[in-house]
Amino acid sequence: MRCLAADFTASLADIADEAGIGRTTLRRYFSERNDLLAAISATALARSSAAIQRARLTEGPALDAVGRFCEEHFEIGDILILVLDQPQLSRAWSDESTKHALLELIARGKAEGTIEPEIPPEWAYEMIWTHLYAGMHYKPQDGTSRYGALSLCLTSLKRVLETRN
Repeated sequence: MRCLAADFTASLADIADEAGIGRTTLRRYFSERNDLLAAISATALARSSAAIQRARLTEGPALDAVGRFCEEHFEIGDILILVLDQPQLSRAWSDESTKHALLELIARGKAEGTIEPEIPPEWAYEMIWTHLYAGMHYKPQDGTSRYGALSLCLTSLKRVLETRN
């Protein structure tokens, strides 16, 4: 994944070299590049599903659950960035279960009054992913840590979604 993140056009031979394995070993598991890409998409989906479970989206205030969703997905950022940056991978990665879980969470937040009712659910969904993506890509010049970037992501997302009184 590191090799593909650096150069998505890398050959299977390049990927094998980066992984420290022989080309024949890689080809035994992934005879074609598309097989490897499908496996990466499936791995991303499985990791996202596990992150959703760890985030406990049905517990506590919805806005807190959104934060946990972001925290858990931030932990799998390396594979998510690869998938989200590459249309070939993102098309193959069906995130309908993730979308459904987030839209339910947003609806719950609107019902309980923690998520701004004026924000359409689809917009809130896109804002969650946009903030998360920005946080994972953020390369601060001021020495902010990776978790400082997550904190910035959560702070700005909360200000976008939170009910205004």
